[in-house]
Amino acid sequence: MKKNMVLATLAATLTVIGFSSSAYADGHKGGHRNMPSFETLDANADGQVTQDEFTALARTRFDTADTNSDGLLSAEEMSAMSSQDMKKRHEKRLKKMMRKLDKNEDGQISFEEMQSMRKGKSAERMIERFDDNDDGQISAEEYAKMENKMQKRKGKNKEHGKDKD
Repeated sequence: MKKNMVLATLAATLTVIGFSSSAYADGHKGGHRNMPSFETLDANADGQVTQDEFTALARTRFDTADTNSDGLLSAEEMSAMSSQDMKKRHEKRLKKMMRKLDKNEDGQISFEEMQSMRKGKSAERMIERFDDNDDGQISAEEYAKMENKMQKRKGKNKEHGKDKD
């Protein structure tokens, strides 16, 4: 029971102080992507995480965002921090994509390498799927029919809460 209470307190504390990837990106190891690693939280490496250590990491995050050092966060500072976080995540995804697609390891992606990512979504498959009259082409009518099906599917997903705006 005490362990559950500690875990609940930990979760609540992390939520309240609003951790984000840039504050602990180097120490993050797997698990929930909005959780810092234990090693990052345990600043003094004593095997225990204290409230002071949580607060210190939150302070670092806040001070990093407070670019004019006035002790307050403006909407612009918060937006800039969010943009930096998104940029870091985007760069990480791009590096992963490069490792996956760059088959000849030349640091660049060829058209053929890019197409290998599409697996089963090739132009041939699309034409085959939506070419109702089997003429090897998609007419304006066939395309409109495809769009209508996709819109219906999207609307259906919205009803089930899968695609909320």
